Amino acid sequence: MEQQTLEQILDLLHMPPGPRLPAMEDLLAFCSRYEKVYVCGAGRNSVYLHKILKSCGVDAAGFAVSQPERGEQDGTPVVALGRVPETPGAGLVLGLGDIYYHEILPILRGKGFVDYYPLAECDKQEIAKKFEPKPREKLTFEITVADHCNLSCLSCDHFSQLADPWTVPVETFAEDAARMGELLGHKSGAIQLIGGEPLLHPRLPDLGRILRAEFPDSVLLLVTNGLLLAKGSAGEVWAALREYSISAVVTSYPIRFDYGLLEAKAKAENVPIYISGEIRTPGNHRKRQHRQTILLAGNAPKHGFTGCGYLNACNVLRDGKWYICPKAAHIETFNKHFSRDIARVAADYVDIYKAGSWRELAEYSSNRIPLCDYCDVPNWQANYKEWQPSGKTIEEYVGKGS
Repeated sequence: MEQQTLEQILDLLHMPPGPRLPAMEDLLAFCSRYEKVYVCGAGRNSVYLHKILKSCGVDAAGFAVSQPERGEQDGTPVVALGRVPETPGAGLVLGLGDIYYHEILPILRGKGFVDYYPLAECDKQEIAKKFEPKPREKLTFEITVADHCNLSCLSCDHFSQLADPWTVPVETFAEDAARMGELLGHKSGAIQLIGGEPLLHPRLPDLGRILRAEFPDSVLLLVTNGLLLAKGSAGEVWAALREYSISAVVTSYPIRFDYGLLEAKAKAENVPIYISGEIRTPGNHRKRQHRQTILLAGNAPKHGFTGCGYLNACNVLRDGKWYICPKAAHIETFNKHFSRDIARVAADYVDIYKAGSWRELAEYSSNRIPLCDYCDVPNWQANYKEWQPSGKTIEEYVGKGS
């Protein structure tokens, strides 16, 4: 794999906490004035705008189009645009492209209807981009192979510094990999072996062999802090990375460790490697931590999930279950350490052995889940502190509203 290609893949996999989608608060304030809301248009942008409104609790009644009434589209009513002004308590959000405004605005004005919500073209496209299910070749996921870690980072989004030692049994890994290969037709976007620290798994080379057999052409990545790769005992791991074409993705930290030597080692081992951060300035390496706060009361605003950088981008496979984010996959670690009871219900994951196809996983990954009620996304902070070891206190995670 060329370095440029690897960096492009990393851009997709490591998404920071994102901002709220543009104008969501204003859009929802507009919708709150109406008993039901129609989305003008029935194309791609409108479909995903309708989807996000429903996810935010809006009574999105259907699509309104300038052509003759069509009845339904994928189970959603499609009505003539001229009917919206005549429907008591109905509001209208313009979801179709701006280039069609010359057709629909005269219809609305002819009915004396002027109170509609026009989203910017870039906002409509961004909504569709974020909430459209991924095609199989772009459906990426990470596989948790170890819960615990040999570092203890402030506010770890996998709760690794709080976890008891655990590594996935090879038999379980093999069964899950085989099932995912079956569901995905042995093709997918990038797949990550991750933790915790995956190098703590005593049989990591076996996991690489199993995964490559199921996904012969997929990009495979080992996401690690790299500390154990520098050990003399890591020879079998380097050999497996090389034999099974697995690239090393190393997150660097401001600790006493020579990442330059690790980079040179990877070159000597003929293993592609990507090391984050500026590793060539001794004593000047810096790293910032994100803070992704949790509301213990489960009262996060419905629209908050629209700004989550994990949604539709950071799927997790663990113990035969498919999750849309690390928090959903590992919330039990948080619960156990802090004696909390944030409920993870059946709707917070998909059992891969009950899924009918990869399309079911892709559709699920692009939707809000019940556990989103606990994520205080509007108040998440990117780069809020210099990296430091975790104090393992609940204040690292709990938001102001808890």
